[in-house]
Formats: sequence, structure tokens, C-alpha cells
Amino acid sequence: LPTVVTYNTLIDGLCKVERFDEAYLLVKEMLEKGWKPDIITYSLLICGLCQGKKIDMALNLWCQVVEKGLKPDVIMHNIIIHGLCSAGKVGDALQLYLRMSQCDCVPNLVTLNTLMEGFYK
Repeated sequence: LPTVVTYNTLIDGLCKVERFDEAYLLVKEMLEKGWKPDIITYSLLICGLCQGKKIDMALNLWCQVVEKGLKPDVIMHNIIIHGLCSAGKVGDALQLYLRMSQCDCVPNLVTLNTLMEGFYK
């Protein structure tokens, strides 16, 4: 029987080859089978979307994660901040960084380096 880890591995592989529709279908299948996608599941999807230059879809998914009551960790924040910076949306990345403390999420060195790289591009 597949577990959340199994699904996450499959979702990661699909995202790496930009097969996002199939990755979303796996999330749907997880839910139908009683498995709850976790923060890692959503981080993998957001990372894949950002790497696939689908930043609007990544932001939409970010909002869904927050609306579901999941608490994005520093890794998920770093992923979306990097995606925003790569898309030239450094101002949005900075806003997200400034809101991290409101969610009790402490930025780390990766967060700060990503922002600095974004400002110097």
C-alpha cells in the first residue's frame, strides 16, 4: 500500500519532468484514499511549479496551503521566495519575508542569501 512518503516520491518525480497535472491527480488520489498531503507534499509541488516557471500556480497553491490551516515552514518559505526572485518579483519575495515573523517562522541563512541574490540580479 502506498504511504504519504510513496506519494511524495511520485509527486516529486512528476514535478521534476513538469507533469504537474499528473502530480495534482496524485494529490487528489491521496485525499480519496484517506491520506493527507503534508507540508512536504505541497513544498514539492510548489518547488516544481517554481522551477517550471509557473509562479502564479505556485502562489495559488501557497494560498491554498495557508487556507487549509497548514503552517508553511522555513523550507517552504525559501522555495517560494526563490521562485519569486527568479521570476523577477523581488518585491513580492521581500513582502513574504517580512510576513514570516507573523507566522512564527524564523528566516535562515538560505532565506537571506536568496533575497540578496534576488536584489543583485
